Amino acid sequence: MQNNIFSGLFVGQNLLTLKEVDSTNNFLKKLLSNSKPVPEGTVIMAEHQFAGRGQQNNQWHAEPGKNLTFSVLLKPTFLAVADQFDLTRAISLAVYDTLCPILGDQLKIKWPNDIYYGDKKLGGMLIENLLQGSVIKNAIIGLGININQKTSPKAQLMQPL
Repeated sequence: MQNNIFSGLFVGQNLLTLKEVDSTNNFLKKLLSNSKPVPEGTVIMAEHQFAGRGQQNNQWHAEPGKNLTFSVLLKPTFLAVADQFDLTRAISLAVYDTLCPILGDQLKIKWPNDIYYGDKKLGGMLIENLLQGSVIKNAIIGLGININQKTSPKAQLMQPL
């Protein structure tokens, strides 16, 4: 495990890069369950995620070293549980806004959690909210984005970027 601290906004100031992990979301949940506080904006990135998950317990298949697989910790305590889809919308649009200048108008969001380029799946997200009363205490945002993977057992992936 490598821990990098770099300057910038709060997201990514604490970056843990793992060679291999079952799921970056699982790793971050375990880290949160320890007594030591985890700073907001912590990013867990894996070179190989061998048991990534998608919505409704679907698996996210990622060949080692060919995809971006990472999770980000946010603490949106200002957001009521009833408004948690606002977080999903914000993350989906942020991914879209980041990739659109590179990929152009064929980029699409398949709501609520998939990113497509034309008719090929480029990536997806899994947001797991940990609640405390009527607010979201922690949000674990897992993202998987295909960069160089050509095949997948379930979905047609776009060709490598």
